[in-house]
Amino acid sequence: MPYGSPAIAAADLNQIPAVMVERVEVYTGGASAVYGADAVAGVVNFIMRKNFEGVRVDAQYGFYQHENDFDGVGNISQEIARRGLTNPGEFRLPDNNVRDGETSQFSLVVGTDVDGGRGNITGYFTYRENNPVFQADRDYSACAAGAPNAASGPDTFSCGGSATSSGGYFTDFATYGYTLNPNNPAGEFIPYNPNIHAYNYAPINYYMRPEERYSFGVFANYELNRAAEVYTQLMFTDSSTLAQIAPSGSFFNNDSINCGNPLLSAQQSALICTPAQIAADEDVLFYVGRRTSKAARGFRTTT
Repeated sequence: MPYGSPAIAAADLNQIPAVMVERVEVYTGGASAVYGADAVAGVVNFIMRKNFEGVRVDAQYGFYQHENDFDGVGNISQEIARRGLTNPGEFRLPDNNVRDGETSQFSLVVGTDVDGGRGNITGYFTYRENNPVFQADRDYSACAAGAPNAASGPDTFSCGGSATSSGGYFTDFATYGYTLNPNNPAGEFIPYNPNIHAYNYAPINYYMRPEERYSFGVFANYELNRAAEVYTQLMFTDSSTLAQIAPSGSFFNNDSINCGNPLLSAQQSALICTPAQIAADEDVLFYVGRRTSKAARGFRTTT
């Protein structure tokens, strides 16, 4: 088989139609005498159906069904307390009963012998589609795990997150820490509270990525005589999947700001600078952690 992609040398076994596999042989060690230096550690052979006759149709469907009953308590408020909810602005409890991750698969194989059985032509078509599963849809992963919550007990973790938050974390890591007031269109500073403002990066991550894949191909062989046989094969696969992780951000890369900066409001300048520093337009320590939560969150890969 060829490379899995221009960037990855490993073969993509998803290109092999499972419905066409007759058996799999695994040889461990010592296979280099037959297969060359690439098989020093061993080799895996996928033996395909060679002389298939008739029509074969396969269809499969599956899904995940999950009960979000972490502590077995039916009362939602008690469930939230048991999870040690410390970040209500970033945490959303999933539904009690979740059904997701639907997967459907279809395959068709058609084959016939030719010239009294001296040859055979077999064609196949497969289609597969996976729906995603998000961390947001499981009670144990809907929030990033933080430190144990003393109020709920040593076995209960808090709902944590990242200081690189949607509202930003502006600090000198010594005397102050602020975030933008979401209720003030002017963007005034308010004290940063990790239990309220930390960014919960867990929900939009995938447990199972969405995927759509189809393939088709033809295998043909013909026996010229007892000593010679000709064969050919065509295999085509198109696979598309979406990868998604939490959005990136500015992770405190900058380290200073001038107190006379015109982009600072009077309230912001007064909180991080003294009047003398403002008058002198002096530089002071100023680190910014800001999540680009409104930017694109995924990228699509196709092979």
